[in-house]
Amino acid sequence: MSNTAGQIIKCRAAVAWEAGKPLVIEEVEVAPPQAGEVRLKILFTSLCHTDVYFWEAKGQTPLFPRIFGHEAGGIVESVGEGVTNLKPGDHALPVFTGECGECPHCKSEESNMCDLLRINTDRGVMLNDNQSRFSIKGQPVHHFVGTSTFSEYTVVHAGCVAKINPDAPLDKVCILSCGICTGLGATVNVAKPKPGSSVAIFGLGAVGLAAAEGARISGASRIIGVDLVSSRFELAKKFGVNEFVNPKEHDKPVQQVIAEMTNGGVDRAVECTGSIQAMISAFECVHDGWGVAVLVGVPSKDDAFKTHPMNFLNERTLKGTFYGNYKPRTDLPNVVEKYMKGELELEKFITHTVPFSEINKAFDYMLKGESIRCIIKMEDLWRGNWVNCPNKNKHRPGTLLLTMVTTRSNPENPNTTEIILEMLMADRQNGDAERQQFETRFARLECMVNFFSKHSEDGTPKGSINGEHTTKIKKLERFFQMRDILEEEKIQAVMVTLEGNVLSWFQRWETFHYDIGCEDFKLVILERFQTSATPNPIAALLAVKQEETVEEYIEQFKMSAGMVAEKC
Repeated sequence: MSNTAGQIIKCRAAVAWEAGKPLVIEEVEVAPPQAGEVRLKILFTSLCHTDVYFWEAKGQTPLFPRIFGHEAGGIVESVGEGVTNLKPGDHALPVFTGECGECPHCKSEESNMCDLLRINTDRGVMLNDNQSRFSIKGQPVHHFVGTSTFSEYTVVHAGCVAKINPDAPLDKVCILSCGICTGLGATVNVAKPKPGSSVAIFGLGAVGLAAAEGARISGASRIIGVDLVSSRFELAKKFGVNEFVNPKEHDKPVQQVIAEMTNGGVDRAVECTGSIQAMISAFECVHDGWGVAVLVGVPSKDDAFKTHPMNFLNERTLKGTFYGNYKPRTDLPNVVEKYMKGELELEKFITHTVPFSEINKAFDYMLKGESIRCIIKMEDLWRGNWVNCPNKNKHRPGTLLLTMVTTRSNPENPNTTEIILEMLMADRQNGDAERQQFETRFARLECMVNFFSKHSEDGTPKGSINGEHTTKIKKLERFFQMRDILEEEKIQAVMVTLEGNVLSWFQRWETFHYDIGCEDFKLVILERFQTSATPNPIAALLAVKQEETVEEYIEQFKMSAGMVAEKC
């Protein structure tokens, strides 16, 4: 059980105080989960057009102040009474719609429209007691679609939380919480194109591109993108789109253009815009006898469209779908596994990444039409309890940057001779309680790094970043005993417990120095003087033998007295 279970947690959240105004990073209080609820620590979230739509307060009764966000990945911090399918430490994706498991819709294999937990954009409180779990100085702050992921901690109904493979990278699979699954499922679960078939995708935003990805996965041979913005066509090729139509460039209805292109119509069409005209065109462009059109885009509530009844009598089928017909708790873990197996490509949807402190940039990117999905990293504003810290500085937990240069760098773009390692576990040493120290036992190479394999006589890097002495090492799913590396390399280390509560550091060697930095440093940087004797940092990593799995080490340390060993 988490040491914060049952307690109010103070954390940071991006609060919308007014419609259309920039979000403000505030300290909020997050109440413990009540019966049937789960409190999540959000690690990554992303911005969806739905967030922007309701932030702008278009077509709705505004609810402010409000914490938006509904695409995210995180870890279960604590659970409320009666929650048995989730436990602290589970990796999970919160979803804006739910699966109670008891209603007729949940028991039906054909529906995901849960009676209890269906999306409600006008509700700003929890179902259990009609109260908000968020407050600022006693003032309640409204929830958004039951998720509110623009907060370091949030409370969600347990039926809206999908437990996933803990090995799945949350900064990638978090985008499955809404738009990507909506488009993907519309194609693979509802339209169901056959290999070699033709599919028209109306609208090439994030949902439309996900629908195209579904057509690609299904083996469609002709994937026709339809959009009013021609500049989107080039990007869409990455998602399998191989033909394009801009309705503005033709003097006849686009459904007629497509019918002429495909000898009578496409086999399947997926509409992802919410435009009434696009809905009509999508239905009327499918082939008679077997054509199926699927509506995904959400129109205005008073919109209506008409089409000739003969389109139905000629055996064209029109369907609608919600969240790609995926049941959140049952189906979402399987979608994650498709990504893990390489059957689904998610990286190409992610065009930008920003720290939580710069969340408003994500809105700017979307409003300018520059992004598909922008990942927002929550950890940069983490604040915890420190041991043996002279300046009470704030650092990002869970990451070490080992560097052989004396300048600070950007973790998104490592300099030469730098390595970024993800902390996996640590154990406590016996010693003075006022000077507790921790040893790092495991880390893994987290991202590609560039470094110079040769140095000049004075120890400075020789060559250019793109020169012959540059080596690239991609992410390795290999684990290393950090203790052995540090002993060999004599690199001073700063480490973080897996809970993210305490930071401390190893002893300091004479020839090395540390510079933890000050104020809002976003990660821990280890620095070292450059000398001609500086070893190759990668060599030490690759030389370490992997004798046991992380799981075996965790069990070993849990059995050791006085040890703390937990997996992230």
